[in-house]
Amino acid sequence: AMASGGDAAVDSGGRAKARWGLLAAALKKKTQDQTGATSVSVMRFKSFGLMVATRQPSSDPAKPDLGSTGPKIAYDTSDVGLNPPQTAPVRGEKEETKAEGSGGEEGGRGVAWNLYTSTYHPQCAVEVRVYTDPPSARDLLGFNNTGNVCVWPSEEVLAHHCASHPEEFASKAVCEIGAGMSGLAGLVIAATSTPTSVLLTDGNAASADNLIACIDRNRPRFSEGTAVTTARLVWGNTPTVAELEERFDVVVCADCLFFTEAHSELIHTVQTVLKPGGVAVMVAPPRSGTLDAFVDRAKASGAFEVTRMDVLDVAVVKAHQAAVADPNSGYDPNIHRPVLLRLTKKEPEVTVHRPLLAEAEKLWQNGSREDAITKYDEALALLRPAGSTAPPTAVEAEVMLGKGFALLQFEDPAKVDAGLKVLNAVLEVARTSGNSAQVQFVEMLVKSKGQIPSHGHGGGCADASPCDSQFVDVASKIIRPGADPTGRSWELPADAALIKAVSDLGVGDWGAVAAAVSARLAENAADKGDKGETAAADAPMGPRQVEARWTQLAPMVRAEISDPTLERDCGHSCGTCPTRSQCHLHEVLDIEDM
Repeated sequence: AMASGGDAAVDSGGRAKARWGLLAAALKKKTQDQTGATSVSVMRFKSFGLMVATRQPSSDPAKPDLGSTGPKIAYDTSDVGLNPPQTAPVRGEKEETKAEGSGGEEGGRGVAWNLYTSTYHPQCAVEVRVYTDPPSARDLLGFNNTGNVCVWPSEEVLAHHCASHPEEFASKAVCEIGAGMSGLAGLVIAATSTPTSVLLTDGNAASADNLIACIDRNRPRFSEGTAVTTARLVWGNTPTVAELEERFDVVVCADCLFFTEAHSELIHTVQTVLKPGGVAVMVAPPRSGTLDAFVDRAKASGAFEVTRMDVLDVAVVKAHQAAVADPNSGYDPNIHRPVLLRLTKKEPEVTVHRPLLAEAEKLWQNGSREDAITKYDEALALLRPAGSTAPPTAVEAEVMLGKGFALLQFEDPAKVDAGLKVLNAVLEVARTSGNSAQVQFVEMLVKSKGQIPSHGHGGGCADASPCDSQFVDVASKIIRPGADPTGRSWELPADAALIKAVSDLGVGDWGAVAAAVSARLAENAADKGDKGETAAADAPMGPRQVEARWTQLAPMVRAEISDPTLERDCGHSCGTCPTRSQCHLHEVLDIEDM
């Protein structure tokens, strides 16, 4: 489902031959056999079993076909010289399919609908229209459009990831790039989360047209208030890309890294359409170094913070292990094993206040408290227009946090009250941004009126145990599966409690870890004065559940804390933390140089 501005280019080596061989086979084959329970297919390897596809009747009285009635973005096919699909006579084989009630006809080509249902999230189900006869050469020429042949394993994994993490897309504007014929991930997002909008795009005219039908068919499944549209999008410096500049909070993309000559256009497109701070979630296999080449180019662009997850959730890991163990699966880790990339678009860095902030910190440490407050105010004046009534920005909140804490250290009640007012404003910024670690830290300062020493001002740790807020910080920054393999739903406080319990106790005694997690959740409920029933997600849990959850979290926690120099909100890194001797995480996760 890849698209670039020029003609399709195939390198002289063997990397492209196999995949384009599949295209050739599709063009020669009389009809594609899609009558089985699974049509997620790539070469011989069919599916990870994360999404199951079943053929649907062409007309369902309980859910009539709505036709092309929904909103669409018009797209122009003239700039690339592609023509609509050629019509062809309906062959007897196709007539038989129609007689069975499982197919239809679109522009002279046989079509059918497959219902894709998530194995691990049964409430997630969307329909995709497929052609029951081979695509024509005109459907494919001009683009690296292998997505016209079938749904690839990476698309299946991306759809599973989206169904597992609806919170990543809630209240967000989402764009799927290289959606191919199905737009499977985008349809899943619209059906399982609550985004403000979802735009499905592909560079191929036939694909973009098929996406319209898929959207209309699934419209009753979409979340209320979510606008789902489609557009033809050619990667690179094109007018359509320019029109979508900084429109989206999240971009999703599956198996679009195969052709290295298109990497520049793809990076430009993602960078252009994402808002500052926006995230691109991409799934692709290693495929002979093409993924590594893309990562290198994305990092070299300077536009993104790039993170890579070679280990996804337990479901994907088990599917990978089962496929590797089966000699008849046709599974090749080089071309099938999914890797997840997250490209976070860097926000324009505001640094004008940094010299004054550093000066304020130095004055504070030297005992010149009044002068330090003056420097904090000067730094804020550089960031905030005079007379502005807008809520503070995240950068302003950074300065306000230092000022608020400094004010709490005075004995003058008026200054202490002023400090509390400043910190409560910071608290609102943290809550709005969803920064749970900062929320907990500022709440602690407000509650204690600044009597707990701050690492940022040269103080020591408040006690001998690892700082609780940092476990919330770690849990909030990793990609958290919504449920563990036992089916239990886990919220952020429970994951933070589990990470802390493993830090305190290690992983030898899961009964003790489970007891510690349950006790921590009970303390949280008591601190909040919760008089009602304990939420299901906060109910006591057993050793099997915490062990299963830790199996999911461990790879992500390791990736998050493996850099011993990365400074956390407390002002220390894991390598400089004065309580690190009390923490077992570096031993459990086998991290050196902690």
